[in-house]
Amino acid sequence: KIVFILSIFIIFFISAITFKHLTSIRKTSFYVEKSYHVSLELERLISYLKDAETGQRGFLLSKDSIYLEPYNNSKIKIAKSFNRLSQLTKDNPEQQKNIDKLKFLINKRKNYLSKNLYLVGNKNYNPSEFKENLKIGMITMDSIRMHIDAMDAIEDRLFKERADDYNYTMMFTPIIIYITLLITLFLIVVS
Repeated sequence: KIVFILSIFIIFFISAITFKHLTSIRKTSFYVEKSYHVSLELERLISYLKDAETGQRGFLLSKDSIYLEPYNNSKIKIAKSFNRLSQLTKDNPEQQKNIDKLKFLINKRKNYLSKNLYLVGNKNYNPSEFKENLKIGMITMDSIRMHIDAMDAIEDRLFKERADDYNYTMMFTPIIIYITLLITLFLIVVS
């Protein structure tokens, strides 16, 4: 009876270790996927900003309001993208700070896009002010690109670290399962 009870205890102990290992696999897999989604969302965000610029440029050249549609749609898409990025990085303080700075830069860029549309709509606008706004907008967009590249580099590093953790964990999974099976069979035979 003592050997049987001891065997059951050991089997439960080994099962707990196996469960912990499988939980670790699930966790590393989740973080690998998370890094991938953050990088993807950063790409979407820069794409939405380019849509806004393209819409503004089309309107400025043609004065046709149909070109403002991508500009207007991009505002909603940018807001949704920020929400997704905030959720995806909520457990990463470094990326949260980067998102705050990025939000500031993007709001600045959107303000200059809107300001130029307003200036062109005003018949007595100052061309030198318009040119200055375009220049500041371009510099701000370059800052946004550099900031997104820096954020993406952080996610690439995290992705590689997490992928290495995942691969390392997966490498030992068959061994752990095989050892668990052997110990369990041995204990059953002994019992």
